[in-house]
Amino acid sequence: MTVGETRTREPLARANRGRDVLAACGLALAGIGAGSAALRDPGLALVLFPALVALPAMLRWPEFATLLVVFVLYTNAAGVAVHFHGVPMILAMAFPALLLLPLGARLLKRGERFVVVPALPLLLLLLALHLAASALSEYPGVSFERTREFALEGVLLFALVTNVVRTTTTLRRVTWALVAAGFLLAAVPCYQQWSGDFSSFGGFGQLSTRPFWEPGQKGQGAGQYRLAGAIGDQNRFAQVLLVLMPLGAWLVVSARTRARRLLALLCFGLIAAGAALAFSRGAAVGFGLLVLVAVLIGALRARWLVALGAAVALLLVVLPQYRSRLLTISSAGALLSGEASLREADGAVRGRATSMLAAALVWVDHPIVGVGPGAFRFYAPKYGNEVGLRRLDSERRAHSLYLEQAAELGTLGLLGYGAILFVTLRDLHRTRRRCARDHPEAAGLATAYCLALVAYLATALFLHLSYIRYFWLLVGLATAAGRLEKPEGETAEGALG
Repeated sequence: MTVGETRTREPLARANRGRDVLAACGLALAGIGAGSAALRDPGLALVLFPALVALPAMLRWPEFATLLVVFVLYTNAAGVAVHFHGVPMILAMAFPALLLLPLGARLLKRGERFVVVPALPLLLLLLALHLAASALSEYPGVSFERTREFALEGVLLFALVTNVVRTTTTLRRVTWALVAAGFLLAAVPCYQQWSGDFSSFGGFGQLSTRPFWEPGQKGQGAGQYRLAGAIGDQNRFAQVLLVLMPLGAWLVVSARTRARRLLALLCFGLIAAGAALAFSRGAAVGFGLLVLVAVLIGALRARWLVALGAAVALLLVVLPQYRSRLLTISSAGALLSGEASLREADGAVRGRATSMLAAALVWVDHPIVGVGPGAFRFYAPKYGNEVGLRRLDSERRAHSLYLEQAAELGTLGLLGYGAILFVTLRDLHRTRRRCARDHPEAAGLATAYCLALVAYLATALFLHLSYIRYFWLLVGLATAAGRLEKPEGETAEGALG
């Protein structure tokens, strides 16, 4: 070893010792705080003890904070901790602030610049529209609360995600974190269905309040519950798992070792099974649209399509209850057949159609900035009962992201969301083309996140924008995937330009 090498390594060694001392001090302080919290509030300790374990790793490796935040957000573990274990809401809301650790490391330690992606100014304009619509709303308290939620779980989360996920390596690790979260989300419902034990499993095994039966068998046997995992809403649970299927499929085909491929395949299979156990008809339609888009863009080869078809057929054999629910989709056609056929339509279908048409009528009456964020539900009974498909005696949401945003934010809101999605999908398409030959990993990630976004948007035809952190987390990661490139002289890890 030369004298120069020795002099170079000495500062690095001192820096490492400094980080170790800092980590040890942080560990000691966290231990004292967690111990005190455990004596006063066991629910609070439920959050602090995992933080105690993770703190040294985050101090030495800031990217670990990114993976942890993504994993916890997607599993809804913070929400479960609040609603089932008495953890203060403020801690759950502040949890994404851990992303400031990797952001600070990039800006202060590495001297990198804060990234302003093209979609961020559009989000800020959309936030301004939220504020204006809230000021004009007849329910300003509700509207300003929804605006605050959009600012924190939308704009801020998007800005943090697009700044901490800048390389192909980081995005690949984040994708593994998402798929691991999906594995956890799906594992509990799969065990519930297999064992017949439908307890809540600490909030990670929620289910529908009432079971359903196949046609002609109502009251026979125990019936089938619709499983909702840690989310608590069956259709939303199916949506957040369906979004992960393109990401899991990419991990399978791009795995560098057999062990990783088998692990990714296990996660993919369990995620698909968990999504099916929600028995969501909207998710089934979204899955069909996802497969169609994947075929059109050349992301799904013929042999994979055949294997996927066989897997779906097997699933419907194993879960005949799902097959029976899917057959009721045809009842939606009765809504178009005239007054005499309304009785043939499924009650839930009529209810959703009523809410959707009510949102469309509200949009017609308030075409510019809508009735204000979160306010449509107060208008739903009046406008819905004018439709005449099903009487609404209580507040309802629109059961469609697009129609509810049109009703609450008007045409300007639709244009704002459309512009953000257009920019995101455009960049994903450009990355797929630019990196297809020289940087296939970046191209593959762009394709996977493009399809994940398609899965969300397809299911959003029948689901309003709830749990908005899932949507903006996905849009943020898709934006990062759309900006991956391989500068000259860089390794295969890639960088975000």
